[in-house]
Parts: sequence; structure tokens; C-alpha cells
Amino acid sequence: MLALPRAQLVPILVALLLGTLMTSLSQLIVATALPLVIASLGGIELYSWAFAAALLTATIVTPIAGKLSDLYGRKALYLVGMAIFILGSVLSGASQTIHQLIIFRAIQGIGAGCVSPSVSALIADLFPPEERGRWQGINGAIWGLSSVVGPILGGYLAEHVSWRWVFYVNLVPGLVAAAIMMRYLPWTIRRESRPSIDYLGMMWLSGALLTLMVTTILGGTAFPWESAQTAGLILLGLACLVAFILQERRAAEPIVPLDLFRNRTYQTVVILVFLTGAGLFGAITYVPLYLQAVLDVSPTATGLMFAPTVVVMTGMSVVAGIFMHRIGYRILAFLTMASGAVGFTLLTVITRDAGIFPVVLGLSIIGSGIGLSFPVFIVIAQNAVVRSVVGIATSLVQLTRSLGGTVGVTLLGAYMTARLAHVIMSGGAGHSDIAALLRPESLASLTPAEIENLRSELSGAMRGLFAAGAATMTIAAILSFRLENLPEVPAGRVSLFGRRSATGPATTTGPHSNGRP
Repeated sequence: MLALPRAQLVPILVALLLGTLMTSLSQLIVATALPLVIASLGGIELYSWAFAAALLTATIVTPIAGKLSDLYGRKALYLVGMAIFILGSVLSGASQTIHQLIIFRAIQGIGAGCVSPSVSALIADLFPPEERGRWQGINGAIWGLSSVVGPILGGYLAEHVSWRWVFYVNLVPGLVAAAIMMRYLPWTIRRESRPSIDYLGMMWLSGALLTLMVTTILGGTAFPWESAQTAGLILLGLACLVAFILQERRAAEPIVPLDLFRNRTYQTVVILVFLTGAGLFGAITYVPLYLQAVLDVSPTATGLMFAPTVVVMTGMSVVAGIFMHRIGYRILAFLTMASGAVGFTLLTVITRDAGIFPVVLGLSIIGSGIGLSFPVFIVIAQNAVVRSVVGIATSLVQLTRSLGGTVGVTLLGAYMTARLAHVIMSGGAGHSDIAALLRPESLASLTPAEIENLRSELSGAMRGLFAAGAATMTIAAILSFRLENLPEVPAGRVSLFGRRSATGPATTTGPHSNGRP
């Protein structure tokens, strides 16, 4: 554990939380602005690509960055990641076509894939096990803060300034965070000898993840699911996965130590985080489209409607971090999944005539589950492994969350595209007509009956997405009982910096401290 004086620790924490703010803001601020981006650049059939591109590259980079941070220290990965993230933000704001935006969003995702695991792993480096829950909870609360600022700011900028500022807004905070980290965080080297880099492992892992993502994005859109192209991509992905596993078994410094997955607790966390990403983040991505295209809510009002959700999300993240050691892993994990299932069920059953309140209520219930998930799974994973692999263990949790979110977004987008394509073949509303719901000038040219038909078709597709989210979270709630419950920490005074015993300093050893002093 890094022992730093408070004067050095506080600025580092500020930089870490700014890093979380920037990377989370890059997704959430785009979500409410994306309908207007699509209206400006065109290409509604690539709606999911514009969002998933950053998730895809972050997914590929995250485990590699986590391993490299274990080998070379966190500072280098944080600074490199922030530089790439800022570059991607500038280029995304300058995009002239939807294809350029997708490419530049992918660059932004590479930077986020380096920054995010560095932040969570540094918290493990800076604090003992019993204090990590609190700081991971605060880190999750910052994600919640960006959730408040992001949708509102994204909708406002897109509607009243320019959607390009949705990306440019990252620049100043990102530069400030990088400058603070450069000044205050010491360079740390994990070992004296030069480590062996598993380049083949990186290549096979990237190939497996890339083919999986491309399959989910293109399947059902660019070519049918039952086509030879889909089968070929699936076979290629499986071949890369097999080659990756074989490589990891013989690598001196494997990118992903396979022994991690022999740990029942860690294994369960990975499964639950994937389902959380697919269910919670996958389905909620399409809520702004539902609000703006189906319920005729403005982009700014859409952001305001997310405010109660993120207030609940922020509060639950802090609460989970503070009381995790008393409530236990299993109960908090179950509540995470159950909240998502209840919230999405509500969004599934409500009708368009029910008004805005049921939507806000459903989103708030989902937000409570998201808030609980932030500190819980990261802390479980970090406390279940030895310190030498904290970076890769942390990054794999974030990878599976991103992977689940990417799979969720793309599969649900493929479902929506397939359903709307069916409407085209039956002579009804099509993709280009659906896009008219996002453009006032196009909407004015349609009759009330045509508008009602378009909204009815899109509403039906959206309810199917929400039902899928509810089903996924229900399955995850059942699986959460595989987790071992965390015993209570010995009674004592609770402070912001950890639990102190009645007779002495904070205790850092025990069944969940990995025996580390």
C-alpha cells in the first residue's frame, strides 16, 4: 500500500475522481445528445455504433491496461489514457460524418479503457481493504454526479449551443487531472527486472473481443444472424478465444491469470457484472430515444428527467460503500439486481398515456441498483485476490461490465432494427420515417395519424427492450446467492477513513484482507 502524506494524497484523490468524472461523463453526456447528433449527421441505422464504439475499444483495452499497470505502475497508464481520451474528445467534436464520429469515439474509448482501471486500482493501492468500500462508493458517487450533470448538460448543449460541445467539454477537466497526477503521484515500479509482456495474449484477446463485438453489432443489420458471415465471425472469435486460453497457460506474465477464475467469489462477480452491464446499462441506453421520439420530450427535459435517477444512484453508491461490511456482499448484490428487475418491469408495463411520472419512477428504481453495483463488485473482487494481481482483477471486472453493456446495447439495437425492418416489409413505418420523430421540420410534414403510427411502432420495440432488461436482471438476482456473505467487521467507531477499533488503529487483516498488512 502506498503510504503518502495527506498533502500529497488529497490532490491525487481529486485527480482520480476527475478521471472518473470525465470517463463516465463521456458516455452519459452523449446519451441524451445522440438523437440530435444522428439528426445532424444522419445514419440512424448506426445509432448503436455511435454509442458502442467507445464501449468496444474500452472493453478491449481495459484488461491489457490493468495488467500493464500491475507491471509498470498506475501513473503511466493514467497519463497515457487521459492523453488519448482528450485526443478522442477533440476529434469527436470535429466529426463531419457519422462514420468519423464512430472512429473518433473508438479512440475516446481507448483512453477511457486506460483511465478507469487505473483509478479503481489506485484506490486499492492507497487504502486498506476495510476502507476501500467507502472510497469505491465515493468513486461511484462521482459517477452518479456525472450522471446528473451529463444528461442535463448534454441535452442543453445539443439543443442550445452545439452537439460538438458535448465532446469539447471534457478538455479542461481532463488537462487539470493529468497535471495534478503528474505533479503528485510518484512513479512506482513493481519489480526490478524487466517484465515479460504477453504480446500474443494481447493479440488473441483483442481478436476474440473484437470479433464478438463486430458480430453483435453487424449481426441482424449488415447481414442476417443465420448468414455465413455471422457463422464465420463466431468461429473466428472462438478460435481466438481458444488460442488466448492456450497462450495464457504457458505465458510467463499472462494478461489474464486463469487461476483467478478458480476463485468462486471472483467467478461469481464476473458473471454478475456482465449481466449488470447487459441489463442495466444496455437497456437504459435507449431510454432517451424513447423519451424524445415516443413521448415527445425535448433533449433538455430528457436530461432533467434523469436527475432523480442519478440522485438516487449517487446516494445508494455512498450508502453501499459505508455499510458494505455490515450488510454483507450477498444482500447488496441481490438488491442491485432486484432493483433493476423491478424498474425495467415498470417501464415495460406502463403505456404512453400514463405520462412522465411512471417513467421517472422506473428510472429511479433502476438508478438505485446501478448505484449499489458500483462499489460492491469492485470491492468484492479486490478483497478476493492478492495484491500482485489487483490491477488485472479490477480491470477484468470493469471489462465484463463494459462487455456486458456493449453486448446489451448492440443486441437490443439489433432487435429494434429487426423489428423496424419488419415494419418496412409490411409497408409501415421504416428507419427513415422513425428518424423524422427526432426532427421538428420532418415531423411537421407528417399527418397526426402517421405520427401516431410511428410512435406506436417505436414504443412497441422499446417495451421489448425493457422486458429483456427485466428478464436479465431477474436471472442475475437469483445467481447473486452464489456469493459468500461478508462477515461483520469487529464493532468500533466508523469514520470516513475506515473502521477503527475501540482500542486501536484500523484493522487491515482478516479473511477478506488477503493477509496483507
